[in-house]
Amino acid sequence: MGGIRDHLRISLRWFLAILVTIELGSVVRWLTYAILPSRIYGDGSWYFAELEMSSSTSQDLPPITPRFAILLWAYYGMFRSISKQTKELNYTKSMFGRKTAISFLVLSLALSLVIAIYPYLPTVNPSEISVSVDAKYYVEWVSNMEQAQSPFDSVVWAFTAGAHNGDRPIPLLVTYGLDRVLNNLVWVVRLLPMLLGPLLILSVFYLVKVGTKSLPLASIAGLFTVFSYHETIGLYAGFFANWFAIIFMYLFMAFLVSLWDTQKIRYFVAAVLSSTGILLSHSATWSMVMIGFGLFL
Repeated sequence: MGGIRDHLRISLRWFLAILVTIELGSVVRWLTYAILPSRIYGDGSWYFAELEMSSSTSQDLPPITPRFAILLWAYYGMFRSISKQTKELNYTKSMFGRKTAISFLVLSLALSLVIAIYPYLPTVNPSEISVSVDAKYYVEWVSNMEQAQSPFDSVVWAFTAGAHNGDRPIPLLVTYGLDRVLNNLVWVVRLLPMLLGPLLILSVFYLVKVGTKSLPLASIAGLFTVFSYHETIGLYAGFFANWFAIIFMYLFMAFLVSLWDTQKIRYFVAAVLSSTGILLSHSATWSMVMIGFGLFL
């Protein structure tokens, strides 16, 4: 059994190394595209990027990523004992120092800003086309708020009539406030991910830090968040209200853990406020979160 496990471990490591090489090559080319634009997949410099795209979308070559994920989880489920995983978790609590962990966090925050700005660089998007599908709705809603007779009426509209009958006032009020300061609604909406991306990373970082008591694990979780579907779908679908709600959701979970550990009233108040933030950001997300926690309890 040990021989099979060793061979499987080595094979998975080599397979992972190949995938990482392809991904790094693709990332480098996409980053340099903003400086050295050329026809996409038009020359040899796009080799890794095209290979990555083909491995995920080609009809001739089945997507390998989901199959690799299943294989990896099967490996951990079949050949890793719970006690060994516990030892590894304890090891990660001291795998590197505080300065390195903070560096990972700063890197994650910086990358989230790059991801938000990248689609609107002049060399990448010379026509200045919005890449967020739902951005037009936020422009329309906030434009209606600006037509109100007073800021108070704008706030009332956000809670009562805006965005599906007052379903998501917090995203509208934040966007409205930023537009009042910057006076450019279209670009405020387009670059709203510059605010939401870092906030999401910080909320995930805080949750993992509270839950595991490990700064290294929290910093790694923050780095993974940069490349999560939250960022991708949030940016390109323009699901900004969901993005707000998810940020509040992670904070809500962290405050509940702290409340469980300490029984301090301030964490109860913070949990109530953050859950209210979910409700006022996207009511459907609040419903799912409350149902999930209700079943858990």
